[in-house]
Amino acid sequence: MKIYRKLVTATTGIIALFLVTGAAPAQGLEEKMTVTFSAPVEIPGEVLPAGKYVFEVLQQGTLTRILNADETHVYATVLTVPDEQREPADGGSVVLKKNDQGGPERIGAWFLPGNPVGSEFVYPQMGHKTFSSEIDSAGKDVEHATDKAAKDTAKDIGDSSEYIGVHAAHAGEDVGKTIYHAGKSLVP
Repeated sequence: MKIYRKLVTATTGIIALFLVTGAAPAQGLEEKMTVTFSAPVEIPGEVLPAGKYVFEVLQQGTLTRILNADETHVYATVLTVPDEQREPADGGSVVLKKNDQGGPERIGAWFLPGNPVGSEFVYPQMGHKTFSSEIDSAGKDVEHATDKAAKDTAKDIGDSSEYIGVHAAHAGEDVGKTIYHAGKSLVP
């Protein structure tokens, strides 16, 4: 019973401390940040118009969700890789990079307030082709390969059916001959 009382007392004390100080356990902290852009910015797959957005960590170092300011609309869920900065900003930060295709600046990475490890956005490397045209091209290649495989399979099935039919006919003839000869030997 003494251990139970000590456990209840300790738990009550910790909860009271959090209520009085307004602190929360580290696991309960929301990993999101509100960001305002005065001009359009590019994220992988689309361009966000100027405005206020919420960046949220979904999986530490691998996924970021971007929502509107009141968090009622998801603009994108973006693949990320961990990135590190030397001195974390107290209010968090967003790193913008020049866009090689001449569009609006790209979001390179973002960092939560006081955290030196952030999330770097992963952009497809496609040279002169766009990502969507590369996907379309891959889809057409798959479609062509599937059509060819289906035609080859149908031809093979047809050939197999013909093979089975010919051999069944020969087997039938052989059975017939065997019965004929057996019958002949039984009849004097």
